[in-house]
Amino acid sequence: MNGDASQTGTVSAPPRIVRERYELGERLEEQSLFLVYDGRDLREDRPVLLKVLRPEFAANASFSRRLEQALREGISLQHPRIVATYDSWRERGVLVFAQEKVAGVSLAERIARASPFPLGVAVDIAVGVAEALEAAAHRGLAHGALRPEWITLTPKGR
Repeated sequence: MNGDASQTGTVSAPPRIVRERYELGERLEEQSLFLVYDGRDLREDRPVLLKVLRPEFAANASFSRRLEQALREGISLQHPRIVATYDSWRERGVLVFAQEKVAGVSLAERIARASPFPLGVAVDIAVGVAEALEAAAHRGLAHGALRPEWITLTPKGR
């Protein structure tokens, strides 16, 4: 694709690159604290989610600073049951971070589709969540808003 208007009828805008590293894609969802965008880490050649702090929270400097500190601490947390946070920065004064993009569905979606779960499945999910929480607590980190919408189950059941 060469962007020639005579072939397509329109000229597409070039992709927006942020931090000279991330290609910003379409907005995927609005969470309670963040606007979530599809993205790509061009340096590492991997898909990412780019999360932008919602304006109503970005205006609260104290909250924004505490969240930024927690993100910096979370970047160093490596655990197979915890989504990796790769990077955080401020874009035009607003907190942004890049996070691992995990294929799967939220626990809330899975509950809506296939509950009640067999006991073994429920125990596996509970153990996975407990292992993640233990790893974070061991580092002195607490999630603070754990709910089914924030727990992702992969196609392989992780």
